[in-house]
Amino acid sequence: MKTQYHLIALAVLISLLLIAGACDSYTPIPKKIERQAEWATVNDPAWNLRWKDSPRDQNPRRLWDSTIEMDVTSRATAWFNQFQEIAALLISTPDIHVLGFAQNPMYTKSDEEVIREIARQGGTTTRQELNITFDPATVPLILQESSSAQTNFGVTLTGSRFLAQTPEGNGYVTVLRGVHQKDVLVLLIVAQSLATSRTADATTRLISHPSTEPTTHATDWQSLAEKWAEYYQTDPRLVKAVVEAEATTNIAGDYNTNGVPHAFGYGQVWPRWHYANIQKAILEATGVSTNTRDEQTLGNFILADNDTSMAAATLVIRDTWTGIGSPINLADYSIYERFAKRYVGPSISQQDLQRRWQIWQKHFQ
Repeated sequence: MKTQYHLIALAVLISLLLIAGACDSYTPIPKKIERQAEWATVNDPAWNLRWKDSPRDQNPRRLWDSTIEMDVTSRATAWFNQFQEIAALLISTPDIHVLGFAQNPMYTKSDEEVIREIARQGGTTTRQELNITFDPATVPLILQESSSAQTNFGVTLTGSRFLAQTPEGNGYVTVLRGVHQKDVLVLLIVAQSLATSRTADATTRLISHPSTEPTTHATDWQSLAEKWAEYYQTDPRLVKAVVEAEATTNIAGDYNTNGVPHAFGYGQVWPRWHYANIQKAILEATGVSTNTRDEQTLGNFILADNDTSMAAATLVIRDTWTGIGSPINLADYSIYERFAKRYVGPSISQQDLQRRWQIWQKHFQ
């Protein structure tokens, strides 16, 4: 009998050791966890970015007799497709496990609970954006069907579709979730009809995550810079110097207080001031002709294609260079300063001017 108890105790000990061995740390339950998610985006010109935010969760978690201090930052972007009248919320939030137990509510809660939690946290913004008076977190949800859709990077998002009954009419809400790398991806889609809602599941094909983008490698942006500098007969050193100072990845920037970006791509080009160059870049990089001057539409064109992004940057850089007289001695500080103040703006800070000068010198030694 004694031997039997010893065997049971040994089995329990082995189990605990196996669980601890599966963790990332030798400490079974960490005292604090800090994580930041990567930005996930919808890459398609038909989808306009309405706002973005980085919600931060610092609420402690209880696991058995231990308290874990959490400092978790998620990434949220809201999108609207005006052609199909579909709204989408894309959330990238850290996938956190302790002793094999998931700690992120966006992963552990049911589909309906996730929808209500998102509606609760974003209720004020939702009411302002949609000009509604009711609380979206309290809307009755009736389960319609299960749903799943695959991304282009091989992750299947699964979830449910609900009929949402609101005081202003009914609609359909779909939530799809999946784990990619170290992030949980959550896609919430709102559509007016069931047919449109089902079609909108294909939005998962348009999701982009930094881990899937080859442009994060410096050699790739440099090759693109050389390609389009040659195409537009511009000094490749000039293009590389500006892009390295602006953004070596194809991203949006210069967000206003509502989280709407004004600058896009490798050159952080503003469509408001450079729509003609962006239209030209789109045509020559993709063969697509557009006359739109809409800032977000042109920005989405840039973000959807790396060649378009670098072509647009090169055109604006070339125009800035010719605008100061097409000087040859680009290693001269006074010429650099004239270029920088014209490209960035006359109010550029001395700190930023010096930062850019350090980068500039690497290319014009």
